[in-house]
Amino acid sequence: DNNNNKYDDLLEWLSTRMGAVNSYKIEIKRSGCGVGYGAFTKEPVEADELLVAIPRSACITLDDAFGDPECGQVLQKLVDKAGPGADSVALAGIIAKERLKNDDSEYAPYLKTLPWNRGDNNQEHILFWSDDEIEELLKDSLCYEEAVDLRKEVALAVSVLDKILAAPVYTGLFRLPWEKQETKSLKGLSDAVMAAFVCILARAFQ
Repeated sequence: DNNNNKYDDLLEWLSTRMGAVNSYKIEIKRSGCGVGYGAFTKEPVEADELLVAIPRSACITLDDAFGDPECGQVLQKLVDKAGPGADSVALAGIIAKERLKNDDSEYAPYLKTLPWNRGDNNQEHILFWSDDEIEELLKDSLCYEEAVDLRKEVALAVSVLDKILAAPVYTGLFRLPWEKQETKSLKGLSDAVMAAFVCILARAFQ
């Protein structure tokens, strides 16, 4: 099972991160009810026994975005100019950039477990929908305007990030998105950014 393999790789990777605790008593496998995957203990555990701790070093954060050697300065300027609402744009950008590195990313074992396509791990989100699906399924509903606005905001973010992330690869120059420049799009970037937003929005808690 390829999914089991990638979760085994995730646990092995987590055990190498500074400060991470990865007990040999834990495994990730398909849920017994047939819906998704979950963490299971392989043997009895003691009361209050710590099985897994996920340190900041195992997380992709704004520190990674702003510290990126190729586009970190531009992402920082974008957030400074656009305000806190741009934090998620910068985070989506660095997640997408790391995803496009494939196995060269230090976060590859984690990124491979995220839903990059509609239906992966049963993931569904309106950002994966077509305009026709939005109109057919949400028109006249209470969430229609919110869904349309979100899709517009993410589409704009995709356009901005396309310029920021592609520029270092093709020109070696750092310019803000609204400054004139000649760039080419990175193959797969738009889809990666869109999926990165899905990952962020589907995993955001207040």
